[in-house]
Amino acid sequence: MLVHSRTRFWIETALAVLAAVLMTGQMQRANWRAAARVVGPADESRVLVVASSGQVPLAYYLHATDFRPGKGRARIRAREIDTVGKDYAADAPGHGFRLVTVERVAGSFWVRRYRSPAPTLVTAREVGGNRILDEPSLDLANRAPRSAFAARPRPTAGRGIPRA
Repeated sequence: MLVHSRTRFWIETALAVLAAVLMTGQMQRANWRAAARVVGPADESRVLVVASSGQVPLAYYLHATDFRPGKGRARIRAREIDTVGKDYAADAPGHGFRLVTVERVAGSFWVRRYRSPAPTLVTAREVGGNRILDEPSLDLANRAPRSAFAARPRPTAGRGIPRA
């Protein structure tokens, strides 16, 4: 009888913990894949400002690179800045970028898309340091895919003479 009551105690405890995990949002794993789906693949260069806990998964899903001062190229010419944060509050990035969409994702994230009418030089310092999201954030960048450069004319060598 004593063994049966101990077993029952542990089963009830395990069920209570399971229920708490399923019912408490803080104990749920963030669905970064859903956030990446909403942001979508990059057609052109863009900057991503993401909650710090999402830097690694979003870099993986979106094929993005670190975009911080002192880390590789710390500036990019982009027409889009996307933010992915858990808090609703966010500040506009400025420099002609206007908010075009706000979307709630998987009950966990707010995804905002800001666009500029023309490609604009954005530095890592301008978007870093919690300047946009009101929570700890890190920045990523997608550089324009190689195919975007294929249609551009080749640079000239010397005095306007095209390279062979």
